[in-house]
Amino acid sequence: MKKWVWILIAALVVGGGALYYVTRPEPVVEEPVVEEPALRIGLVTSVGGRGDKSFNDAALRGLELWAAGGDLATVPEFLKGEIKSLGVEPRVIESRVVEDFYPNLRTLAEEGLDLIVAVGFLQSEAVYKVAKEFPDVKFMIIDGLPTNPEGEVEMLPNTQAYLFRENEGSFLVGALAGLMTETNKVGFVGGMDIFIIHRFEAGYKAGVMTTNPEAAGPEGRGVLVDYTGDFRDPLKGAASAKAIFGKEADIIFAAAGASGIGVIDTARDMGEGYFAIGVDSDQDWMAPGRVLTSMLKMVDLAVYRSIESVLNETYKAEIIVLGVKEGGVDISPLTYTKDMIMAKDPQILDHIANLKQLIIEGTLVVPDETKIDPTGDRPVIFTPPATELWKK
Repeated sequence: MKKWVWILIAALVVGGGALYYVTRPEPVVEEPVVEEPALRIGLVTSVGGRGDKSFNDAALRGLELWAAGGDLATVPEFLKGEIKSLGVEPRVIESRVVEDFYPNLRTLAEEGLDLIVAVGFLQSEAVYKVAKEFPDVKFMIIDGLPTNPEGEVEMLPNTQAYLFRENEGSFLVGALAGLMTETNKVGFVGGMDIFIIHRFEAGYKAGVMTTNPEAAGPEGRGVLVDYTGDFRDPLKGAASAKAIFGKEADIIFAAAGASGIGVIDTARDMGEGYFAIGVDSDQDWMAPGRVLTSMLKMVDLAVYRSIESVLNETYKAEIIVLGVKEGGVDISPLTYTKDMIMAKDPQILDHIANLKQLIIEGTLVVPDETKIDPTGDRPVIFTPPATELWKK
């Protein structure tokens, strides 16, 4: 190689090195990242408490397992991708009796939490009182509305409410019960004898009236009904279930919190031919094959969405109502009973899907209350949709 080429290469190497040396930027000193403190979210359970495998556990799932990232495997398939850990810090206080609500809510408010979730309409008055005392603390109540001492609903700037059309989901499981009963007798077990549980009863009866008028009887009077009087006693639920099964019913819908566990246990113990219907959470797993379906009430999603609104700074005082159309209530995926249902009649699930669509379209309006008459029955005033609308 010619001498001048070597000189050029050497010049480029040295020059390049010199250029690199001259233009190399000063090392960047990174500022320490200051992490925002996690949101602190409080929750006061209803009287059913933790472990009811239903209403309270659904709320706790939304807080502890979803928003706090405790177990995202519990997120249902249709919500995967939407639900992620929000990194919140949960603080839970359990209530045993109604008198616990006010002091429990006040305890959390004094701690200055970012949001306090009140589970159940029984906390309506306590939420109003504490929210009034702590205007800088945000509250969210499930199934209830802040209620002042005069008994009037009064939304405050720091209160948010989630309500559900549980009568719509109850209608769907009632329709399924009507199509699946072999004895033409079905039952309903409620917890406390209060208006919100009457909504479940009314919807369930209307569903049975639609698909099996013989089992429902006039105005739903043929549906066998019993109330345990509370949400905490599986033994009372079992006693109610045994009494109803003893009258030849083969399917019972339980809207009774932890008391409903006794209904499921009884259906399992009685074996083939007897079924329970779960409520609020997917309870099908509790007695595989003996829980026909569950009426899902997405309390977990409501809790998660409210927490998310605080995190995103979109929280506001409002009443949010979730029904079938909004994805707030539905029937379970029938993990253990779908094959059995299909074997009985492949069209049954199509019929349920058609009824669901009628609700979404507004063609079918599900009743949300029962009447009281001198006989002690709880009639439901409802005109079922024409058969050709859902048996198409």
